[in-house]
Amino acid sequence: DVTVNSFSNPLKVSVPVSANTLQNVNDKNKLTLAQVTKDENGKIVFVYVGGNYDTQTGLFTAYVDETGDYILMEDENIQKIELQINEKTSTINGKKLSNDVAPIIYNGRTMVPLRFIAEALGAQVSWNEASRTVTVTIDNVTMEMTIDETIDGFDVAPIIYEGRTMVPIRY
Repeated sequence: DVTVNSFSNPLKVSVPVSANTLQNVNDKNKLTLAQVTKDENGKIVFVYVGGNYDTQTGLFTAYVDETGDYILMEDENIQKIELQINEKTSTINGKKLSNDVAPIIYNGRTMVPLRFIAEALGAQVSWNEASRTVTVTIDNVTMEMTIDETIDGFDVAPIIYEGRTMVPIRY
């Protein structure tokens, strides 16, 4: 467990992982840092942050954007998506896939193609041309966003780039 009290956003967190810790891990690629929080009913829930385990150094590294309690855990359902700025080829769980638009830097933020990311995570995406609204649904949770309008807690709005909805990677 790691407790983070204050930092400049985002904070790089590196956790040493011992051989003893790894003996109960089936797949090192499924390791993730998770924030331990409580839902509205007081039930403990995990907010997965992601990260990477380096077998050479024995360190697991992730980036966090808020204080709290974090735990390193294995998640069988984790999707590892690797993107590169201005590259249309991406990797999802080690499999190379092509996209029609590459991630970009826009107003100092990394912007990624929403549909590509959402569908990789198993979400349904719909577009309403009249209202310029995108609806994303995953696990019975729905999120709506409107092009050129910021979402609470974010300083960059979704945009249209080369005919595709692009969102900040932190969405």
